[in-house]
Amino acid sequence: MKKYFGDLKYVLPLYILLLITFTLTWAHQGHIIIDSGREIYYPERILNGSILYKDLFNIYGPFSYLYNALLFKVFSVKLSTIYLSGIITATAIITMIYLLSRLFFEKLMSFSITILSIVIGCFSFYIFNYIFPYSYGMTYGLLACLISLYFLIFFLRNNQSQNFYLSTFFAGIAISNKYEFLPYCLIFIFLAFKNKLSLKINITAFITFIIMPVLCFGILFYQGLTITDLYHNFKDIYNMTQTATLRFFYIISGLIFQKPTLGILIRNFIKDLIPISLIFCGIHYFSKYKIKATIALLLGIFFTFKGLSVETFIFLPLLLIILACICCKNKTEEINIFSITALLMSLKVFWATTLNSYGLFFIPILIIALINYAKKEWHKTIIIYLLCLTLGFAFLNYKERTYKKIPITSNRGIIYEHSEYKTTAQELVNYILNNTKQEDKILILPEGLFFNFLTNRKSDDYYNSYLPLYIETFGENRLINSIKKNNPQYIFIHNFPTSNYYFKSICKDYGFEICEYINSEYRPKNLLLKDFTVYVFEKK
Repeated sequence: MKKYFGDLKYVLPLYILLLITFTLTWAHQGHIIIDSGREIYYPERILNGSILYKDLFNIYGPFSYLYNALLFKVFSVKLSTIYLSGIITATAIITMIYLLSRLFFEKLMSFSITILSIVIGCFSFYIFNYIFPYSYGMTYGLLACLISLYFLIFFLRNNQSQNFYLSTFFAGIAISNKYEFLPYCLIFIFLAFKNKLSLKINITAFITFIIMPVLCFGILFYQGLTITDLYHNFKDIYNMTQTATLRFFYIISGLIFQKPTLGILIRNFIKDLIPISLIFCGIHYFSKYKIKATIALLLGIFFTFKGLSVETFIFLPLLLIILACICCKNKTEEINIFSITALLMSLKVFWATTLNSYGLFFIPILIIALINYAKKEWHKTIIIYLLCLTLGFAFLNYKERTYKKIPITSNRGIIYEHSEYKTTAQELVNYILNNTKQEDKILILPEGLFFNFLTNRKSDDYYNSYLPLYIETFGENRLINSIKKNNPQYIFIHNFPTSNYYFKSICKDYGFEICEYINSEYRPKNLLLKDFTVYVFEKK
C-alpha cells in the first residue's frame, strides 16, 4: 500500500476535496419526487415486516434495501443515516478509482482522473451521483465491481487464487445489487477457459460468487418469500420490459441506438479532439515556438470549457472498442482484460455515457481503460485536459447547487430542492402531518414515496407508483383492485410532469379509469396550489 499512498501531496488533497464536497452536497442530492423516495421507503418498510418481491415490487437486487434496512435498525430511521452511508460509499468508490488508476499510471495522472471523478460523481446534484443516487443498488454494486476488478488485476499479475476468489466474491455482491452487472461476470468464465484454471479453483470461485446472492435471498425466504412470489415479481418485471413506455424512456435517455446517435457521438468526439490536439501542440512545440504554442494551449483550454456538456463523454465506449481492437496485440493481458471488463460493466449505457444518466457511474473506469492506449507523450496533455474538465464541471455543478436552496423538512430529516417546490412540497408534508393519523394509509400519484417517508405514513407497498410505465405494466384494473383492497384513507394526486414516459400528466393524459374510480369513491378535500398542484382526496 505504500506504493499508492506514499506521496501524500496527491492523496491528501483528494480527501480534503471530498470533505469539502460532502459539506457542500449534504442534503442537496436526490429528488423529492423522482426515484429517491423508494430508496428510503423500502428499507423502512422492510423493518416493519414487508418482504421484497412479495410485498414490495422490486426491479433491482435485494442487497441495497436489506443493507439500508440494517442501517436504519442499528442507527435511526432518518435521512442522515442514508446520507452518511452514501458518503462512506462515495469515499470508497473514489478510493478504488484512485487505486485502479495507480495500477497503470503515475500519481499525477491518477490524481487527475480521481479529482474529475469527485466532481462529476460526488459533486453532482441530480439523482445520478455517488452519494444519494436514484438507486443505492447502483453505487453499492459499482463499489463491489471496482473492488472485484482490483483483485482481478492482481490475479492476472501474480496468479494467486485467493485474489480470484476475492474478485468473484465482490462480483457476487455487485449482482446482488443490480442485475446490470451480470455481463461483467462473463470475464470469469472467459478467464477460466483461457487460463485453464483447475476444477478446484473454478468450484471455489463459483461458491464465493454465490455467497452473497444466496445469503440475500436466503434472508428473504426466511422472512416468508416464496418461489411463487418471486415468480410473480419477475413476471411483472418481464412485462415491464415489453412496454412501449419503457422503450420510449430508453430512447430519450439514449440507451437505444437511434439514427441521430452516431452524429452525436462524432460531434462530441470532435469537440473533445480539438482542444486535446491544441493542448498537445501547445506543450509539444513550446520550446520552439513559445508564442504560437502558448496561443494553442490557451485556445485548447478555452475550447475545453466551451465544449462542456452532459454529452462530453458519450463516445467513450465506442472509442474504447475501436482502440482495443486496433492495439490489443501490443498491450498486456491485464490492460486488455481491464478494457473488456470496463465495457462489460457499462454495456447498458453503451450509447448513453452521459452525465445526466446512468452512464455517469462508468465514466471513470472507461477513462482509465482509454488512457491505457495513449502514448506516454500524450499523458501531459491528457492531465491538463482532465484538470480543465474538472474545473469546468465544478463550476457548472456549483451553479446547479445554488438552485437547490429550498429546505423541505420533517422530524426525519431535511432535503433541499429547487425553488419550483419551495411552497407546495413543504405544504404537502405539513398537511399530511397535521390532517392525517399515523396509521392512515396515504397514496400519492403518480409517485411520491419521499413524502410517505418524511411523514411516516404507509403507502401501497407493491403498487406504489402510478407512472405511465407502471400503469402499462400492471394494467388499470389491477391497480384499481389494489386501491380497493388496501383502502387508503387519503389519495394525493399531483401534476409533476411524467413526460419521460411519453404521457405528461396523470388524469389528463393517462390513467383515466383509475382517476374515474378515485372520483367515485373519494371526495375532494383540498387543493394545494402554489409551485405545483396537489389534489387531496379523502375516502367517502
